[in-house]
Amino acid sequence: MTSRERMRTTVAGGKADRIPVAMVADFDFYCKAAGRPLWEYEYGDNAARAEIHKRAHLRFPESDFIYCWTGVSHKNAASRRVVMVEGRPCLEWTQTGKREPIQMRKTAAVWHAESAAKPTSQSEYDQYIICEADIERILGPVPTAQSLLEAGVYEPMEFLRRDLGDRAYISVAAHAIVPASIEALGGFERGMLAMHENPALVRKVVEAMAIRRSVPIMAAAQKGVDCAWIGGYLEGADMISPKLWREIAFAGHQYQVNAARQCGLQTMFWFLGDCMPLLDYFVELGIDALVIEQDRRGYCSDPVEVRKRIGNDLCITGWNWELDFINDRRANITREVERQIRGAGTDGAFIAGTTYMTSEVELGAVEHYCREVVRLGERRV
Repeated sequence: MTSRERMRTTVAGGKADRIPVAMVADFDFYCKAAGRPLWEYEYGDNAARAEIHKRAHLRFPESDFIYCWTGVSHKNAASRRVVMVEGRPCLEWTQTGKREPIQMRKTAAVWHAESAAKPTSQSEYDQYIICEADIERILGPVPTAQSLLEAGVYEPMEFLRRDLGDRAYISVAAHAIVPASIEALGGFERGMLAMHENPALVRKVVEAMAIRRSVPIMAAAQKGVDCAWIGGYLEGADMISPKLWREIAFAGHQYQVNAARQCGLQTMFWFLGDCMPLLDYFVELGIDALVIEQDRRGYCSDPVEVRKRIGNDLCITGWNWELDFINDRRANITREVERQIRGAGTDGAFIAGTTYMTSEVELGAVEHYCREVVRLGERRV
């Protein structure tokens, strides 16, 4: 089987020739794997971005999946270029000729620390939604797929499909509609309060956000992607009750799923949080695959337990312990791969995924993980 066939078969609930490997990562990891400096991705054009994705994918021959980041718009690409000044990369603005040194991107650890220190009442919006009449005014008009295509932001997917053919199953991110809605409602504190005080309003905001965040699915479908990667964040049972999730989030996610189906795409629901009390709702939602990460904050997201609960009604992904990847603990990696395959992957509908990887991850640990998945997955432990 090709990687594309293997993933399609497995995501649809079938049993492929082996368990697929699906790595999920920030672009700083892709740059590390491709052997390219981070600024080439951040400030390069779409061809450069696609090339980094391709090199990173080919760095791991067992990998079947590309979590593809979007590209840069033609307008932004034309406004700047990178020049080397005394051996250092600088950004030059084409309109003014002004140059400025490219600053090192913050690491995931720094982002986390800054996020933890952010006031819970802070929002990216100058104004926020307090009633239904505010929704259209604050969220703005729904973009069109054609406008996104003309901007060029989905060119990396097109280039990857052209260059890799069936050697990769490619996703497009549909983004997380619940956290985006919380921001539009005034930030974390106001958004969470609104969920309990006015869930009907929150549902309408989530649905309006889903309409806007589904347009990228429609655009990327025309560039050869295979699935819509739908994000679920700040909506696990560790944050809100299952009953409230069903009331405010279900309809918005169902809109995303239906939009993907109408475009002929499969759906992978990347859920960060306590998923166990919501599994029946996920089956009802009609997603093809449930992507889960390692346990956090005391809840369980063990793929073996998920399999026991829902059988083969959904394709599910396994994961790695992130510190095992960072510290290159290969014996631990092998034990966890074997345990998850034995408990959840013997009858198909199982993908060996990864926890979201950054540049802190050791490449050798990822290589080991991929090899072990193939070795143990072919044996069907």
